[in-house]
Amino acid sequence: MLIIVSLLCPIVSEAKFTNPMLDTLEFKEADLINVVRIISEMSDMNIVVTPETKNTKVTLFLRNVTVRNAIETICKMNNLWYRRDRVSNTYRIMTKEEYSEDIIIHRNEVTKIFTMNNLNVNLAADAIGNLYGERVKRSDSGTSFDTPGNSGGSSGGATSGGESDSGGGDKNSLNEELSIDQISSLATSGVSGNIISGRQLQILSVQKEPIYVSIVSEHNLVLVRTGDREALKQIGSLIKDLDRPIPQVLLEMKILDVLIDDKFSSIFNFEVNDVSAQGDSLQPIIFGNNGLSNEGTFIFEYMNDHLKANIELLQKNKRVNVLSTPMILASNNRPSKLFVGEQQVIVTGYTATAVVTEVGNNTAVTGGSVIPETSVKDIGNSIEITPFINAKDGIITLSVQQENSILRKGGGQISLVTSQGTIQTLAIDTINIAELEGTIIVKDNHTIAVGGLIRESVSDEVSEVPFFGKIPLLGRLFSSTIDNKQRSELILLITPRLLKNPEDGEFNKVEFNQDDRQLSVEQLSLQCAGLCR
Repeated sequence: MLIIVSLLCPIVSEAKFTNPMLDTLEFKEADLINVVRIISEMSDMNIVVTPETKNTKVTLFLRNVTVRNAIETICKMNNLWYRRDRVSNTYRIMTKEEYSEDIIIHRNEVTKIFTMNNLNVNLAADAIGNLYGERVKRSDSGTSFDTPGNSGGSSGGATSGGESDSGGGDKNSLNEELSIDQISSLATSGVSGNIISGRQLQILSVQKEPIYVSIVSEHNLVLVRTGDREALKQIGSLIKDLDRPIPQVLLEMKILDVLIDDKFSSIFNFEVNDVSAQGDSLQPIIFGNNGLSNEGTFIFEYMNDHLKANIELLQKNKRVNVLSTPMILASNNRPSKLFVGEQQVIVTGYTATAVVTEVGNNTAVTGGSVIPETSVKDIGNSIEITPFINAKDGIITLSVQQENSILRKGGGQISLVTSQGTIQTLAIDTINIAELEGTIIVKDNHTIAVGGLIRESVSDEVSEVPFFGKIPLLGRLFSSTIDNKQRSELILLITPRLLKNPEDGEFNKVEFNQDDRQLSVEQLSLQCAGLCR
């Protein structure tokens, strides 16, 4: 019978360290558990081994060494490590993996909160992740990081001046694999000798301090936590440079439909011979699509006094039809869309149905009905413009997509086979579409004209003698019908006004009235643009 008696004794904070000398040590293929037993008996020291290391074979011959040097030599020969408990003055031999798992890393991390005024928080987090790669561990509001062994955390203070920071002492277990030489260079602290600083580990290993990034979309906040102070400083400078106002552009537009006949081929066919210019030109500068053989090519010109005078002349002759005068405020690299028109139901096809009846063993197919197939389409004027703004030079690149559509009721015909096998011709609706698409480079406050789309339409013009032309049957003798073909060109005038800051777009509504009279839409647009300069 084994009786264990436990006596209560005063606890000593740390035993006095002793390191006796050993004259001679010699082992050949001996188990580690037997080796430490012999050394313990010779030196009167407490030495224990873990179950993973007790069967390790030891072969060595040493003279005049201390107990600590002997244990350290045995561990290095067999890829093991040891730890000395300062309280009980006991050596514990373990594997390298067991030692790494038992080490606690003390990280002195800092959390910083950045408030985004203009930059999207997701774009800011993506920029940090792209620059620092795998070091970045990201999480959004409502989620958390999966950090193994995390036993603590740091918290941020209240936002002040757009950012705030606070320190935290996190303790994590060592998860990466270190060599024996790396482990021996670590300076441990604590009573158990198992605490190292995160700075030591960062210098020792190739892996750098992780950077934890979290966003709070509701309040436009980006939270960054890391122990790498230099990286945190660089992230602060990066966000400061990226968080800048988004430039905008006010686009004043006019969509014109210009009638074209044999005497006038295109609004862009004009010549400039500036008498105020110095020197004489042998040939005047020719603009527009004079040299183009094909109609409908996408072209654009800068607006000047000659083109304005040309349009005014056309307006007096009632050749220009102003379809719409939209004004759009667009942000940089973001598309702006405008549609003026209505949704209309059009007939796109027909379906013939038949009635099948069975009388006894006979099947009879009788005439059914014709059901029209319809759909809803947007009919009118639509514009989509995406600006790319160079605020420094005042250069604006515009990606323009403009469409003008007109519904033609019964503009087409299709053939339908009925249930009786006959062919029936039915009318369907068609849409006459004119599209413009292209990229334009223009300076701030300059007007450009985009055109080149020529459309041809056919209409019937009826002339008749009053009263007699309304007589049934005989009215045809007193009337005539002429097929009138009409050609028109679609013109888009665009004037961009650059707004570098959101405050540039503010104006006083009182200034829209002059002498207590209502201004026209065109005057209102020009006055608004003048205030935005």
